Amino acid sequence: MISYPGHGSPGKHCGEDVHHGCKDCLGYFVIVSKCMKKDCPDCYEDWAARQGAHAAGRMTEFLNSPQYLNVIQDLEGERYIDAQTDDNATVEEKRLYRIQTYHISISFKDTDLLDRSDIARLRSRARDIARRHGIFGECTIPHRRGEDDEGAHFHFLALAGFIAPGRDDGTDYILKVIKHENSWYPRNFLDRYNVVKYGCTHAVITDDSHCVTWSGCVANNKFPGRAEYDHIPQEPPVCPHCNSTRTYVVMERDWLFREDVEIWTAPDRPPPYERQRSLTQFS
Repeated sequence: MISYPGHGSPGKHCGEDVHHGCKDCLGYFVIVSKCMKKDCPDCYEDWAARQGAHAAGRMTEFLNSPQYLNVIQDLEGERYIDAQTDDNATVEEKRLYRIQTYHISISFKDTDLLDRSDIARLRSRARDIARRHGIFGECTIPHRRGEDDEGAHFHFLALAGFIAPGRDDGTDYILKVIKHENSWYPRNFLDRYNVVKYGCTHAVITDDSHCVTWSGCVANNKFPGRAEYDHIPQEPPVCPHCNSTRTYVVMERDWLFREDVEIWTAPDRPPPYERQRSLTQFS
């Protein structure tokens, strides 16, 4: 079954207060729990932001990796790898600008996404089309038919040197290079982040498959960088009192104490409330 981000129900304990303790300053603080599920009406935007940061980080990691230079060497002399840089630039400078990230969309006329099999079939076709247009690595995000009635489409954060122009000459697809502000490509981390974040907030999702998938030279089996998965582990929260990251969740069993003498039963951990004292105060 397919749906849209934020059109489901919140996860278990989403929106509840979670008490945390700090091992450094022995303070405590409260954070509202977030399930970070893509179909949660309260967390889907945070989920999309996390996907955007992860995708931008992965693309940036690739562009600074040895695999990037290997791709350039493998594609040396190809028509779509021609450097579009200053003639006076060095060979190294030209190589650095031969591959850029682009924001493109591939739409299929009079087509819509009705189930998971449609997503898999059309995503495979969109990737084949991307190869023919000079794109050799990308992450893709599926979208249903929009108001422009161009049919189901996929947004790409794509790697290419030069993209052969899209066409509408009787084929059943339309390829568009989406201009980003003042350039034809998202050229920094924030631009790439915004492309994927926006794509995820309007994407088509399923319960048992990833929304953002990778292929080409940045596929998970070819570029062992940051692997993609929907529920990226959260970093431990930072203590608001001392900015320490050595924090932990205070479980209910750690809150047990004797109210008659206010003796804390877990002296190795801070009490969740200031009125509860540690054993050292009674020694």
